[in-house]
Amino acid sequence: MYGLYIDDVKGTCSPITDMMCVKYKKKNLLLFWACKSRVVTRCLINDKVCRMIIDSGSCTNVASVTLVRKLGLNTINHERPYQLQWLNDCGVVRVNRHVMISLLVGKYKDDVLCDVVPMYATHLLLGRPWQFDKKAKHDGFKNMYSLEKDGRIYTLAPLSPKQVYEDQIQLKKGYEEEQHVSAKVEEQKDSDKMEKQAEQHGEDVSKREKSEP
Repeated sequence: MYGLYIDDVKGTCSPITDMMCVKYKKKNLLLFWACKSRVVTRCLINDKVCRMIIDSGSCTNVASVTLVRKLGLNTINHERPYQLQWLNDCGVVRVNRHVMISLLVGKYKDDVLCDVVPMYATHLLLGRPWQFDKKAKHDGFKNMYSLEKDGRIYTLAPLSPKQVYEDQIQLKKGYEEEQHVSAKVEEQKDSDKMEKQAEQHGEDVSKREKSEP
């Protein structure tokens, strides 16, 4: 995925492929995209296997709404809400919630504060805030991240292309199932609304008939 650079002067958008983070001051929009140096891996959250991406091109750490909902994680108010230009069907989304994620990758265990955002490419995204806080270093040749914690060196390696493909299939399947469930819920809401309107109409007609001489 690539992002868009917004020219404040010309008001035009153009695709870019570099690792950049642009804040559109006029509308307070934070632009995000994944860069080529991302590491796709897996982690354990509450003993559940979750998909995770480490991407120095991301301006924030992100936990997906799906992850938070399915694991029943408690969220807190974001002290500085903002709008995020997300490169999917969501468009611009309002970010106003935090969640503390306790993750485990191999023997590496950590707690990371993440923004809660609709996201379907992965469950968890660790961006520059995580990289800078943990002083994680990226090996461009091996495409691995390494960091030191409690006097021990940890290496976070990527999945194989086959594993990445399998994960994407599962994520897509889960997304489609969620969309189907959401459509059913909306359909039921519309049906209930129409039923209530019909009942109200019947009651109104009955009242008018009774009031007529």
